[in-house]
Amino acid sequence: MQSIAEVLPLKPVRNVTRAQHNLCFCLECGAIMDETERIYENGAIYIWYDCSKAECDGIWLKKLNQQTV
Repeated sequence: MQSIAEVLPLKPVRNVTRAQHNLCFCLECGAIMDETERIYENGAIYIWYDCSKAECDGIWLKKLNQQTV
């Protein structure tokens, strides 16, 4: 199995960090994930992501506090 560094070699781009672009990377294949749904519920934001690769079925859920966003 390849490491994420082999699958997705990261190169610096004008000192832009992952947090600044709110990117998520697929844990299955290392591709960038696409936001598919955002739900506001009980003071929290739930963000669902799906892998951008058609052949991958990776998903990710991120929970954020609305007060910190």
